[in-house]
Amino acid sequence: MNEGSILISYLKNIPNTLAQLGSSGWRNTAIFFSVVGIFIVLVLVIFLYLLFSGKFTLKNKKKKDEDLTDISTIDFELEGATGKAMSDLRPSGVAIINDKRIEVTSTGKMISQNAPIKVVEVKGSKVTVEEIGGMW
Repeated sequence: MNEGSILISYLKNIPNTLAQLGSSGWRNTAIFFSVVGIFIVLVLVIFLYLLFSGKFTLKNKKKKDEDLTDISTIDFELEGATGKAMSDLRPSGVAIINDKRIEVTSTGKMISQNAPIKVVEVKGSKVTVEEIGGMW
């Protein structure tokens, strides 16, 4: 056989080869999409597990100040009490009132650290203060 006859016989068999490729191509495509589908489902299951298990959420690494007093345990009347701002209140911060560290909020105006303050309102766990003798 010469090179020309090999080429002609090859070209004659191309339609048969394409037909065989086409039938196995569908099978390969089905396998490919099955693998991709399984991968997507697996990733989704892992994501949902991490989301609902609490391992995927952002957590505040900063520990809460353990010296702060829970105002529900205070045995004296807070409203009208005086104290001192331990941090700048812009508008919230920490103050010392009757020797207790309490998280407070100012009436809206910034209060400097160490300024004398007075409790004007207590609603639930929110303590609102204003500066004593503050300049207008």
